[in-house]
Amino acid sequence: MGPSQVDDLFAYFKFLRYKPYNDPAGFKELIKDKILHNPDNGYKILSIVLQAILLRRTKSTKLGDEPIVNLPPREQELIQPEFTAQEADFYKTVQEDGMRALEQNTKENGGKEQYVNMLYFLLKMRQACNHPWLVKGLGQRYTKGGSCRPASAAELAAARKLEPEQRARLLSLVQHPQAQCPVCADVPEDPVVATCGHVYCQQCAAAQLEGAGHEDEFLCSSCSVVLRSSSLFSAAALQGQQPQQSKPAAPPKGGSKKGGGAASSCLGSDAPWTTSTKVDQLMQLLHRVLIKQGAGGASQPPSTPAGPSAGTPNPYRSKVSSKMAKMFKPLGPPLPAQQLPGSKAGGGAAASGGPPGAAKGPRKDKVIVFSQWTSMLDLLELPLGAARFNFRRLDGTMSVAQRERAIIDFEDQPDVLVLLVSLKAAALGVNLTCANHVVLMDLWWNPTVEEQAIDRAHRIGECSCS
Repeated sequence: MGPSQVDDLFAYFKFLRYKPYNDPAGFKELIKDKILHNPDNGYKILSIVLQAILLRRTKSTKLGDEPIVNLPPREQELIQPEFTAQEADFYKTVQEDGMRALEQNTKENGGKEQYVNMLYFLLKMRQACNHPWLVKGLGQRYTKGGSCRPASAAELAAARKLEPEQRARLLSLVQHPQAQCPVCADVPEDPVVATCGHVYCQQCAAAQLEGAGHEDEFLCSSCSVVLRSSSLFSAAALQGQQPQQSKPAAPPKGGSKKGGGAASSCLGSDAPWTTSTKVDQLMQLLHRVLIKQGAGGASQPPSTPAGPSAGTPNPYRSKVSSKMAKMFKPLGPPLPAQQLPGSKAGGGAAASGGPPGAAKGPRKDKVIVFSQWTSMLDLLELPLGAARFNFRRLDGTMSVAQRERAIIDFEDQPDVLVLLVSLKAAALGVNLTCANHVVLMDLWWNPTVEEQAIDRAHRIGECSCS
């Protein structure tokens, strides 16, 4: 547990009214500062403090010779597909561009900010392993400090209260981050800057606020300053960019009533859809799941999408806008509902429970797909929609009510096969035992986070694994 994770304990101390640690100043002085100054001694003190209130049991704990929890065995497979020639060339180009930029920075600035720059170019190389659009196709979303998320009225009002000098300083920090996100230790994604000057991922900041409880405040993971939602600013808010007033384009059927989100405003609508090796691997897995259940024999090949889904509209299902849907080059109009095998009159493919050829009825298998980048979830919605898989989404940009609705749909609706999940939003605190397949699209720096994500499904209540 690092110093930033130690902050997570404060909410528990506060809820339990465990004095003096339920006071921010006491928690900082008696626990966090001691860990920062002398980690070995500080963690010993924390262990003693926790012994009075913590009862810990793991899946491997036994009572006598019997495990306290009987779970099916977990089968884990590391799949390492080979790049196509085009993907390999693109990856090499990204790598060479990064090396040249680092060498140039060393010559011009003496290597200043080189650590963050290296993380930034490593980020681009990691994204190139998933899909080239994460690097080159999402415009400003992954340029350093860039963001396409429009500012809300509340953010704009809070930003206007700042002094001009402070606003300019915070804008410079959020546009050119000098350090990693204090929570995930990665290059900030959709960055927001706190009044103390530390830059967070938008999802990480939202998770910190959510974990803080009803008082809407948390301690900064770097300096322990008390922060609230009104203390966090995006570049758009600091620049005074107004929320979009124009009427948004109508979402595709089965899409989101929320509109396009960040990716829709950054991604051009004239580029044809291009798959990737990892995306193809995922689609092949989903089709194997259907075939295993005897419901996917006539499914469409994953690499030849026939166009956007015509599923039942649901505001929690998708964030893909009409702009992203237009990137497909449809081979023809979707089949009428009455022509789809297994569908009822008036219902779409999503209502029938999946791709053409899928039989109706409850499914035994469900799949959770994790990615650390919300933009990757945006891209995955395209092939899933084209193959007419019914899915839901869970990420840190959604409200609590929307996340709860997505989880309920995934658990209770037999035709919802896939749940797209942000690793930052659901690695902890979510119970998804209805799923028996977990896919990690990209590896995290910390293997423990991956284990925690898998354990959202493999835990008490799980009855089948594969």
